[in-house]
Amino acid sequence: MTPPPTPASGTSARYLIGVDIGGTKTDVLVRSGPNAASIRTEGGNLRLDPADVWADRLESCLKDVLTAGHPIWMCIGAAGGGSRTAAEALEQALLARMEQLEAVQVVSDTRIAWQGAFGGESGIIVIAGTGSGCYTVDETGSEYRTGGWGPVIGDPGSGRSIGLAALRHTLVSAEAGSFSMTADRTAQALLDGARVFGPDAVSTGVLLDAFYSSSSPNTARLAPVVLGAYADGCPHARDLLLDEAGQLARQGARLVAHHAPAKRHIALVGGLVNDDGYKTILESALETELPDYTLVPPAHPPVQGALELAAAG
Repeated sequence: MTPPPTPASGTSARYLIGVDIGGTKTDVLVRSGPNAASIRTEGGNLRLDPADVWADRLESCLKDVLTAGHPIWMCIGAAGGGSRTAAEALEQALLARMEQLEAVQVVSDTRIAWQGAFGGESGIIVIAGTGSGCYTVDETGSEYRTGGWGPVIGDPGSGRSIGLAALRHTLVSAEAGSFSMTADRTAQALLDGARVFGPDAVSTGVLLDAFYSSSSPNTARLAPVVLGAYADGCPHARDLLLDEAGQLARQGARLVAHHAPAKRHIALVGGLVNDDGYKTILESALETELPDYTLVPPAHPPVQGALELAAAG
């Protein structure tokens, strides 16, 4: 965490706070005048975690950063924030806890990612992180998306979906007794020392027991296994990633077919695009599905987009 910002001078000085609640981490940006502080804490999903839990968590991480007596304007972009019921519950919980809080809005994580990527201009974002989806905002402020279906239904091209595909591939390999680098490494990630090929091959029952031993099985943690296997030349990892990226790119094509932005720009956001191998595969899939569009880097991270929305009130 950077040092706490000192409020700008003047009785009307206020804190602007942008929050990006992601599946694996939460980023918080606090600004007053030219001064700023950054905080990182645990992630989650607004649909899955009670509003009071998030209100307590945010209040706790901010208490040592803020100075009493200065008003706060806050915008929170959250996985699950697109649910108006969940958003209003968190807004009310925060207002009840934070006396300085004058204005708060909870929006989807895609909304702040788009704002950060284009600064309120035009284009579509393709999200490839713990979850995934495609999203744009038109000149009237109306929002449109494809995908973003959530962890239960699944988000093609996301960490969760890639991990789930790796698990299915591993179970098939174990049943067939066939070798695959991706399957072998996935089995070892589930159970130390496990193998899917050879005389000591693990059974599918043992693998399933290892996976379901957690009350909340996390398939996203298996995505780095696939990315590593692809980097090491595994053709099964390549095929898996091609399929996932292709499904995500086709979501982008469906969005553009009905809600084409004024500028034909695409920005990639999300943790998976930090992996050069997967980013290249996804870019190629998008170029195939949307050849008239130009890939551009996001102007700013999503938490900066939340700060911009907080400033706009």
